[in-house]
Amino acid sequence: MNVGFVGLGKLGLPSALAIESKGHAVPRGGRARDLEEREAGGPAAGRGAAPLRDCVRIRADAPRPALRGDDEAARHDGGFDCTYLKDACRVVSEELDRIGEDRIVVIISTVLPGTIEREIKPLLSRHAKLCYNPFFIAMGTTVHDFLNPEIVLFGVDDPEAVAKAKEFYSTMADVPFHEMSIVNAELVKVNYNTFITTKINFANNLMEVCQKMRERAPTLTSTSQSTPLPTASAALSARRT
Repeated sequence: MNVGFVGLGKLGLPSALAIESKGHAVPRGGRARDLEEREAGGPAAGRGAAPLRDCVRIRADAPRPALRGDDEAARHDGGFDCTYLKDACRVVSEELDRIGEDRIVVIISTVLPGTIEREIKPLLSRHAKLCYNPFFIAMGTTVHDFLNPEIVLFGVDDPEAVAKAKEFYSTMADVPFHEMSIVNAELVKVNYNTFITTKINFANNLMEVCQKMRERAPTLTSTSQSTPLPTASAALSARRT
Protein backbone atom coordinates (compact mmCIF):
# COMPACT_ATOMS: atom_id res chain seq x y z
CA MET A 1 0.00 0.00 0.00
CA ASN A 2 1.17 3.55 -0.69
CA VAL A 3 1.11 5.48 2.58
CA GLY A 4 1.91 9.20 2.60
CA PHE A 5 3.21 10.54 5.93
CA VAL A 6 2.89 14.16 7.11
CA GLY A 7 4.76 14.94 10.31
CA LEU A 8 8.16 13.32 10.83
CA GLY A 9 9.34 14.02 14.35
CA LYS A 10 10.58 11.81 17.15
CA LEU A 11 7.51 9.60 16.90
CA GLY A 12 6.37 10.11 13.32
CA LEU A 13 9.64 9.17 11.62
CA PRO A 14 10.18 5.84 13.45
CA SER A 15 6.53 4.96 12.78
CA ALA A 16 6.99 5.68 9.07
CA LEU A 17 10.13 3.53 8.99
CA ALA A 18 8.29 0.69 10.75
CA ILE A 19 5.55 0.80 8.11
CA GLU A 20 8.18 0.85 5.36
CA SER A 21 9.91 -2.19 6.89
CA LYS A 22 6.78 -4.22 6.16
CA GLY A 23 7.01 -3.53 2.44
CA HIS A 24 4.76 -0.50 2.12
CA ALA A 25 5.78 2.52 0.07
CA VAL A 26 6.11 5.52 2.41
CA PRO A 27 6.94 8.84 0.73
CA ARG A 28 7.43 11.32 3.54
CA GLY A 29 7.00 15.02 4.27
CA GLY A 30 8.40 16.58 7.43
CA ARG A 31 6.03 19.55 7.72
CA ALA A 32 2.62 20.44 6.43
CA ARG A 33 3.98 23.36 4.43
CA ASP A 34 6.32 20.99 2.56
CA LEU A 35 3.30 19.91 0.55
CA GLU A 36 2.66 23.49 -0.46
CA GLU A 37 6.31 24.02 -1.41
CA ARG A 38 6.34 20.82 -3.42
CA GLU A 39 3.36 21.89 -5.51
CA ALA A 40 5.01 25.28 -6.08
CA GLY A 41 8.35 23.72 -7.03
CA GLY A 42 9.96 25.14 -3.91
CA PRO A 43 12.56 23.70 -1.50
CA ALA A 44 10.45 20.69 -0.51
CA ALA A 45 10.30 19.48 -4.10
CA GLY A 46 13.76 18.01 -3.80
CA ARG A 47 13.60 16.53 -0.32
CA GLY A 48 10.85 13.95 -0.45
CA ALA A 49 7.67 15.76 0.59
CA ALA A 50 4.82 13.28 0.76
CA PRO A 51 2.47 13.25 -2.20
CA LEU A 52 -1.09 12.11 -1.57
CA ARG A 53 -1.16 8.33 -1.90
CA ASP A 54 -3.78 5.68 -1.14
CA CYS A 55 -3.70 6.71 2.49
CA VAL A 56 -2.29 9.82 4.19
CA ARG A 57 -1.28 9.62 7.84
CA ILE A 58 -1.00 12.90 9.74
CA ARG A 59 1.16 12.99 12.86
CA ALA A 60 1.25 16.57 14.14
CA ASP A 61 2.03 17.67 17.68
CA ALA A 62 -0.88 18.88 19.80
CA PRO A 63 1.01 20.27 22.82
CA ARG A 64 -0.40 21.91 25.90
CA PRO A 65 0.76 25.51 26.51
CA ALA A 66 3.51 26.12 29.06
CA LEU A 67 2.24 27.26 32.44
CA ARG A 68 3.81 30.71 32.26
CA GLY A 69 1.21 32.60 34.28
CA ASP A 70 0.79 35.26 31.61
CA ASP A 71 -2.43 36.43 29.98
CA GLU A 72 -2.14 34.05 27.03
CA ALA A 73 -1.86 30.99 29.26
CA ALA A 74 -4.66 32.25 31.49
CA ARG A 75 -7.00 32.50 28.49
CA HIS A 76 -6.31 28.94 27.40
CA ASP A 77 -8.96 26.36 28.30
CA GLY A 78 -6.41 23.77 29.44
CA GLY A 79 -6.80 21.54 26.37
CA PHE A 80 -4.34 20.68 23.62
CA ASP A 81 -3.19 23.22 21.08
CA CYS A 82 -4.20 21.75 17.71
CA THR A 83 -2.72 24.50 15.53
CA TYR A 84 -0.17 22.24 13.82
CA LEU A 85 -2.71 19.49 13.30
CA LYS A 86 -5.24 21.87 11.77
CA ASP A 87 -2.61 23.38 9.49
CA ALA A 88 -1.67 19.93 8.21
CA CYS A 89 -5.30 19.00 7.63
CA ARG A 90 -5.91 22.22 5.68
CA VAL A 91 -2.99 21.57 3.35
CA VAL A 92 -4.01 17.94 2.74
CA SER A 93 -7.59 19.01 2.10
CA GLU A 94 -6.52 21.67 -0.38
CA GLU A 95 -4.54 19.05 -2.28
CA LEU A 96 -7.49 16.66 -2.27
CA ASP A 97 -9.72 19.37 -3.71
CA ARG A 98 -7.09 20.10 -6.34
CA ILE A 99 -6.82 16.52 -7.58
CA GLY A 100 -10.54 15.82 -7.07
CA GLU A 101 -10.04 12.27 -5.82
CA ASP A 102 -10.98 10.50 -2.59
CA ARG A 103 -8.23 9.47 -0.16
CA ILE A 104 -8.19 7.94 3.30
CA VAL A 105 -6.87 10.51 5.78
CA VAL A 106 -5.73 9.07 9.11
CA ILE A 107 -5.04 11.31 12.11
CA ILE A 108 -2.58 9.80 14.56
CA SER A 109 -2.16 12.67 17.04
CA THR A 110 -3.62 12.23 20.52
CA VAL A 111 -6.42 14.75 21.04
CA LEU A 112 -9.15 15.32 23.61
CA PRO A 113 -12.57 13.72 23.01
CA GLY A 114 -14.68 15.80 20.63
CA THR A 115 -11.73 17.60 19.04
CA ILE A 116 -11.99 16.00 15.62
CA GLU A 117 -15.72 16.62 15.34
CA ARG A 118 -15.41 20.22 16.51
CA GLU A 119 -12.04 21.37 15.11
CA ILE A 120 -10.97 19.05 12.27
CA LYS A 121 -14.02 17.93 10.32
CA PRO A 122 -15.05 21.49 9.36
CA LEU A 123 -11.64 21.91 7.69
CA LEU A 124 -11.64 18.73 5.64
CA SER A 125 -12.26 18.27 1.95
CA ARG A 126 -15.30 16.26 0.89
CA HIS A 127 -12.76 13.87 -0.67
CA ALA A 128 -11.24 12.99 2.73
CA LYS A 129 -12.32 9.65 4.20
CA LEU A 130 -11.44 10.48 7.78
CA CYS A 131 -10.11 8.00 10.33
CA TYR A 132 -8.59 8.34 13.79
CA ASN A 133 -5.85 5.84 14.63
CA PRO A 134 -3.78 6.90 17.68
CA PHE A 135 -0.69 4.78 18.29
CA PHE A 136 0.34 3.20 21.59
CA ILE A 137 4.02 4.09 21.26
CA ALA A 138 6.74 5.75 23.33
CA MET A 139 9.94 7.59 22.48
CA GLY A 140 12.91 5.23 22.54
CA THR A 141 10.84 2.15 21.70
CA THR A 142 8.66 3.54 18.90
CA VAL A 143 9.47 0.98 16.19
CA HIS A 144 9.08 -1.98 18.56
CA ASP A 145 5.85 -0.58 20.01
CA PHE A 146 4.38 0.06 16.57
CA LEU A 147 5.23 -3.40 15.24
CA ASN A 148 4.10 -5.13 18.46
CA PRO A 149 0.97 -3.30 19.60
CA GLU A 150 -1.36 -4.62 22.23
CA ILE A 151 -4.34 -3.55 20.14
CA VAL A 152 -5.18 -1.44 17.10
CA LEU A 153 -7.54 1.39 18.02
CA PHE A 154 -9.46 2.73 15.03
CA GLY A 155 -12.12 5.42 15.01
CA VAL A 156 -13.88 5.78 11.68
CA ASP A 157 -16.96 7.09 9.87
CA ASP A 158 -16.44 5.35 6.52
CA PRO A 159 -16.82 1.56 5.89
CA GLU A 160 -14.40 1.62 2.95
CA ALA A 161 -11.73 3.19 5.13
CA VAL A 162 -12.19 0.45 7.74
CA ALA A 163 -11.71 -2.27 5.13
CA LYS A 164 -8.50 -0.62 3.90
CA ALA A 165 -7.24 -0.23 7.47
CA LYS A 166 -7.83 -3.90 8.28
CA GLU A 167 -6.02 -4.89 5.10
CA PHE A 168 -3.09 -2.66 6.06
CA TYR A 169 -2.82 -3.84 9.67
CA SER A 170 -3.03 -7.51 8.65
CA THR A 171 0.48 -6.98 7.25
CA MET A 172 1.76 -5.37 10.44
CA ALA A 173 0.70 -7.47 13.43
CA ASP A 174 -1.79 -10.13 14.47
CA VAL A 175 -3.60 -8.26 17.24
CA PRO A 176 -7.22 -7.29 18.01
CA PHE A 177 -8.60 -4.56 15.76
CA HIS A 178 -11.04 -2.39 17.71
CA GLU A 179 -13.33 -0.43 15.42
CA MET A 180 -15.51 2.30 16.93
CA SER A 181 -16.69 5.86 16.49
CA ILE A 182 -14.05 8.57 16.32
CA VAL A 183 -15.12 10.19 19.59
CA ASN A 184 -14.96 6.85 21.41
CA ALA A 185 -11.47 6.26 20.05
CA GLU A 186 -10.42 9.72 21.26
CA LEU A 187 -11.80 8.87 24.71
CA VAL A 188 -10.10 5.46 24.92
CA LYS A 189 -6.70 6.90 23.97
CA VAL A 190 -6.89 9.73 26.50
CA ASN A 191 -8.06 7.31 29.20
CA TYR A 192 -5.14 5.01 28.42
CA ASN A 193 -2.60 7.84 28.55
CA THR A 194 -4.11 9.13 31.80
CA PHE A 195 -3.80 5.70 33.39
CA ILE A 196 -0.14 5.39 32.35
CA THR A 197 0.52 8.82 33.88
CA THR A 198 -1.25 7.75 37.07
CA LYS A 199 1.02 4.70 37.36
CA ILE A 200 4.12 6.85 36.94
CA ASN A 201 2.94 9.36 39.54
CA PHE A 202 2.06 6.55 41.94
CA ALA A 203 5.53 4.98 41.52
CA ASN A 204 7.19 8.34 42.16
CA ASN A 205 5.11 8.88 45.31
CA LEU A 206 5.96 5.38 46.48
CA MET A 207 9.66 6.11 46.01
CA GLU A 208 9.37 9.23 48.18
CA VAL A 209 7.64 7.25 50.93
CA CYS A 210 10.31 4.56 50.79
CA GLN A 211 13.11 7.13 51.01
CA LYS A 212 11.57 8.74 54.08
CA MET A 213 11.05 5.34 55.72
CA ARG A 214 14.44 4.05 54.54
CA GLU A 215 12.80 1.13 52.81
CA ARG A 216 13.73 -0.40 49.46
CA ALA A 217 11.31 0.58 46.69
CA PRO A 218 12.12 -2.43 44.43
CA THR A 219 10.82 -4.80 47.12
CA LEU A 220 7.47 -3.01 47.21
CA THR A 221 7.16 -2.58 43.46
CA SER A 222 8.00 -6.22 42.70
CA THR A 223 5.30 -7.32 45.15
CA SER A 224 2.79 -4.92 43.62
CA GLN A 225 3.51 -6.29 40.15
CA SER A 226 2.09 -9.66 41.19
CA THR A 227 -1.36 -8.07 40.85
CA PRO A 228 -2.35 -7.65 37.18
CA LEU A 229 -2.76 -4.03 36.13
CA PRO A 230 -5.28 -2.70 33.61
CA THR A 231 -4.19 -2.59 29.97
CA ALA A 232 -5.49 -0.99 26.81
CA SER A 233 -7.90 -3.91 26.45
CA ALA A 234 -9.17 -3.24 29.97
CA ALA A 235 -9.70 0.39 29.04
CA LEU A 236 -11.90 -0.75 26.16
CA SER A 237 -13.90 -3.02 28.48
CA ALA A 238 -14.41 -0.15 30.90
CA ARG A 239 -15.67 2.01 28.02
CA ARG A 240 -18.41 -0.52 27.28
CA THR A 241 -19.68 -0.64 30.89
